[in-house]
Amino acid sequence: MPSIEDRNNINFSNVLISTPEKYISMQNILPNLDDNFSIIICDEGHLLDDSSRGLEYELLLSRLLLNKNKKRFVFMSAIIPNLTEINDWLGGSQASIIKSSYRPTKLDFAFLEKMDNTQYYKLNFNPGKQTSFILNKYLGLHELSLNYNNVKYKITSKKGITAAVALKAVKQGPVLVFTPHKGGKTGVEGIVEETIKQLSFLNNNSLLDNTDENIIIDLINYLNIIFGDNYLLINAIRNGILYHHGDFPQFIREIIEDLINEENFKLIICTNTLTEGINLPIKTIVVNSTKRYNPNIQGNYERLNSRELKNLVGRAGRAGKETKGLIIVPHQDDFLSIMNVMNENDDDRLYGNLYNRIIRPITRILIDKKIVLDDHILALFEEEYPDIIDSIDISLLELLSEEVGSQELITIVTNLITSTFSFYQSDEDEKDTLTKIFIHRATALIPYINTNAFNEIKGSGSSISTYKMIIELFDFDNELWYSTDDALSEDWLMYLLDDGVFNMDFFKQRLEYFNKKNKVNIEHNVIKALLIQWMKGAWYYELSITSELSVNVVLDLINTILQYELQSILSSIIRIAEIKNKDKLISPIILNWTKMLQYGFNSQLKLDILELGLNDRIANIFLENYCISRGYSHQSKDGLRQYLITIIPLIYKTTSLQIPNMSYNNLINFLNNI
Repeated sequence: MPSIEDRNNINFSNVLISTPEKYISMQNILPNLDDNFSIIICDEGHLLDDSSRGLEYELLLSRLLLNKNKKRFVFMSAIIPNLTEINDWLGGSQASIIKSSYRPTKLDFAFLEKMDNTQYYKLNFNPGKQTSFILNKYLGLHELSLNYNNVKYKITSKKGITAAVALKAVKQGPVLVFTPHKGGKTGVEGIVEETIKQLSFLNNNSLLDNTDENIIIDLINYLNIIFGDNYLLINAIRNGILYHHGDFPQFIREIIEDLINEENFKLIICTNTLTEGINLPIKTIVVNSTKRYNPNIQGNYERLNSRELKNLVGRAGRAGKETKGLIIVPHQDDFLSIMNVMNENDDDRLYGNLYNRIIRPITRILIDKKIVLDDHILALFEEEYPDIIDSIDISLLELLSEEVGSQELITIVTNLITSTFSFYQSDEDEKDTLTKIFIHRATALIPYINTNAFNEIKGSGSSISTYKMIIELFDFDNELWYSTDDALSEDWLMYLLDDGVFNMDFFKQRLEYFNKKNKVNIEHNVIKALLIQWMKGAWYYELSITSELSVNVVLDLINTILQYELQSILSSIIRIAEIKNKDKLISPIILNWTKMLQYGFNSQLKLDILELGLNDRIANIFLENYCISRGYSHQSKDGLRQYLITIIPLIYKTTSLQIPNMSYNNLINFLNNI
């Protein structure tokens, strides 16, 4: 939920940069937001196919197509073959399509193969192409049989071969090792551990050559506070390795990305979180696997589609520094997938998640089994896919006003249906399926139109099912909404969590899934205790000790349960309270509570320091404590800015040893620009 400051800033903005999800949340609070912008730039357009984000992305663009103030769309993607269809859907002409095959660097593809009757592996470059050649004796079996101080280690595993190839390739320039998942033996962490093990058998670790020792020391001191000294990332950095995955908080990912761009490290191991939309100074990519773990399919593994692989290989080659990038494929079961990308002989069209996941498969089942899609079947579908239904409901609500009648409602919904990319590419049977699903949801909204509930549902961004749960559990006349001045007061937390969210079925289901995925048994009291510590400033390492959970589990819990599931539902609850109590001012602490939860703060002072530009949490907490120790009493952001200007000379004299050098430098940069 946007903070009070965010809402004010958006109204005076000429350019708004946002994810689809954030934009939708802002629409709930700023209902005329769409009218402020005439050009919609859709970066990474292929995310329409994304399994978790594609549906909302498509429905958002469909709604914008219907806006009375006609929009111009700039849809961008480097990996979609059917751009003409997307262009037609968004209202473009033949003249509006711009295509280019230009690459600042060319690509070589090399496949690791065992040489006949020898003790070596060779690299087979660009097989079947005019540029093909073979590099013999690239990797010897003696290089896979390590020996140090009479301790022997024979490399035979898939991750072992990957690590050995990467350590060989790094001699020619920066290397990125890609694997589709974080955990497991062949995930990011498994390859990191394997690489560190292989390095321990070498007399000299070349990864540390030309690396600034002070950078490593500063990094370790900083990360030690956050993760603890035994955390794998710290050990990796000691050995000259960086790694990156989606469970890291955003600020850690940005630190890692900056280090890569500054070329301080030569070996990076990552998932697709680092290969989507980020330009990297990488010469070589080693592809550990083209299969992704998926527990919902037979065999538990699925191949990455060619668009994902195109996106990956496109990161190889440093523009302006190299004429070529190199893709090395060390394992034979990945050869075909990468060769298809190399030869560009695939047709991995973009259909959109709405069509791919819902409309096409449901229609095929209906036809094959000769089933009529009636109200009973639709009700079963809605039980099976509640998240999809919630997204559809929210999209419909965005288009409606409380004055709309039943017939007008059907017309509006029909217009939305025909504006979707799914409808654009569907046959008649598929269009019928799409129409029936949306019309069925529209009829579910009719009882709420022309009632107070309509504004509350629409304004809070909640679905009908979520709204019902919220209204049953929360008393919005409670004085706590106006009197709370402590973000962590026991009365407020009891009302919000113990008597509220923890009793919601959806939250229980999310927690049950989390426990099953992580093989833990976390209960509500643990979540509440961790939330309090988090908002008081504790880091993942400290939280792992008090909860007796691993740092990785704590990271996942903060990211998914606190900063996503809990924050999302609390944003809707607080917004409903605002709408219900227009004549009374909700406490500013409560209005900003979800943002405090996101950043791990418990005071308006910390939040205002953040909004002034200091996003280093360690430095932020230090600065708040410093101000309070000098008798500062916080009243306003402008007053804070003026106060900080007066104490800048005193801060300069404060020893940086009180906080890590990285945080101290961030603090000084902040003060210099305030």
